[in-house]
Amino acid sequence: MNFSFVYGYIFLALSVSCNAYKIGAIFREREDAHLEAALRYTVEWLSQRGIYGDIDLVIEYIDVLDHYDAIKKACKMLEKDHIVALLGGSHGALNAQLERITDDLDIPFLTAIDDLRTDMGKSKIDFWPRPQLFEAVVDMFTHWKWNRVVLVYEDDERIRRLEQLLESEEYASIRFYLIKVHNGDYMRAARQVKELEECRLLHRKDCSEFSRLLVDMNPEHTYNFLLASLQMGLIELKHWFLLTNMELSTMDMELFRYNHARFISPYPVDSTFLTENRDAFNFSHFKEHVSEKWAMKTDNSRNLKMMEAVFTFDAVYAFANVFNELSSHMQMNDVPQTLCRKSTRNSRKYQHGRSLIDNIVHNDLHGLSGDLRRLNGHPLKSNFSMRIHLLGYSGRLDDCHSYDLDHTWHCLIDSSYCRRLTFHTKNFRLLFV
Repeated sequence: MNFSFVYGYIFLALSVSCNAYKIGAIFREREDAHLEAALRYTVEWLSQRGIYGDIDLVIEYIDVLDHYDAIKKACKMLEKDHIVALLGGSHGALNAQLERITDDLDIPFLTAIDDLRTDMGKSKIDFWPRPQLFEAVVDMFTHWKWNRVVLVYEDDERIRRLEQLLESEEYASIRFYLIKVHNGDYMRAARQVKELEECRLLHRKDCSEFSRLLVDMNPEHTYNFLLASLQMGLIELKHWFLLTNMELSTMDMELFRYNHARFISPYPVDSTFLTENRDAFNFSHFKEHVSEKWAMKTDNSRNLKMMEAVFTFDAVYAFANVFNELSSHMQMNDVPQTLCRKSTRNSRKYQHGRSLIDNIVHNDLHGLSGDLRRLNGHPLKSNFSMRIHLLGYSGRLDDCHSYDLDHTWHCLIDSSYCRRLTFHTKNFRLLFV
């Protein structure tokens, strides 16, 4: 028997059946600790399932925001380590520099952060549900008949993102009062809200509506503002705080939960995914892992963004599924010949990059954050929904509603308080279960 032929055949069979590929990331060790923890956890979870091939991680770190060093390391990963996808970090400007490379080389660039830039290139695949969050917030205004909203923010870029809300004729019935936190002076911002509430400048008949606040800040800044609001007497029975960071379940709310104010936040984690994967995926363990790594790297910073970790899970999960699917009818194991552009040569694109990007965008997957068909930019082609978290009278965090983008609200718990919140509306169809 020709054993060399047999061994050669076995080696060929193994090499074809085993999909091995590398995913790269460039992180700041402290600020991106939650993303790295989610990335490592997801790759380990996918590997244990045994159906997604061999996934190797190539992670490079930068100490400061050195864009040149980041680009240099990205090109090294592409040319020497042969990565086939790049995961972005938590700094939008740095991601924009890396995106220029991935656009040129057709490398999938996966991002999971609340990037204030809204423009999209050819390779960036953004898993943060920005349009869906915006629509959910607007519909909550309508749902609870909020005619006056105090918008508290710290970053000017956030206001630019909300231009559609502030300027559109469609929302002309909602009057917004903007309060900016200057130089970290949260007490001053809280005092300005208090002055609105006390009607120093307006007719007293309008006063009752200045207790509705839209807080558009990251978790740490939101906590600081709530602490100042507590000191200013703004966290009482009549006050509503709608948080856009989607981190109500993650933030430390111990100081605020028993003051009877209502704190509301959209929550994108999908209960269907958790139910269908309850024997394979432990979400509590995932959150504990991310929280522990974050606390260790950041000295227990309050700015943990667990939802960015959730979207990182979905980014890697979607990529692994698409790569595995394409491998069933394409030869994906050939070594990438990717080259960055230099003064002495042209760039060379990743041969399968465009197929991967297109198939990720036009996927048919259901991830930890729900329907990932939302990536295609056409809301009608997906069935994306968000749950609504409420911290209210009881001091307990309630999973009060789910919200579909067909403007249907579903009550998830048999709570008379939740019913009182919503029963008066005629704008939505309510389903009580």
